[in-house]
Amino acid sequence: MQKIVWRALVVIVVLALASSVALAAEGGKRARGAKFSLVGEIVGKTVDPDTLKIRVCAGNQVIVPWIDQQVSVQFTAATRIRPYGALPGVLMDFAEIPVGQEISVNGMYDATTGTFTADRATVGALPITCNVIEVNQ
Repeated sequence: MQKIVWRALVVIVVLALASSVALAAEGGKRARGAKFSLVGEIVGKTVDPDTLKIRVCAGNQVIVPWIDQQVSVQFTAATRIRPYGALPGVLMDFAEIPVGQEISVNGMYDATTGTFTADRATVGALPITCNVIEVNQ
């Protein structure tokens, strides 16, 4: 009986170690894609692919190196774009986004390609002045 308990304990420990190694490897793959959040002003727009050039005013830790610079953010068919203050569920098309508006964008940054891809965006998010916003680190 004691041998069965010890064998079961060894099996559990081996499985726990193997699963933690597998999870660590998966975490390394995800490190290439980091979530970003930024607030800025739309300074340019291209179609095919749908891309906005945004002057970054503030953002999370991923965005800090690009504050007061321009970044290109790709929009996909899955990106949810809504006008600021709209009722829940009201969305807008990429073609309706005006250059010169403020925007808040959340998405994924792929460090291997340097690509920002938007998951969701709010157009007209805040009346902002880039040189006034400070980011605490």
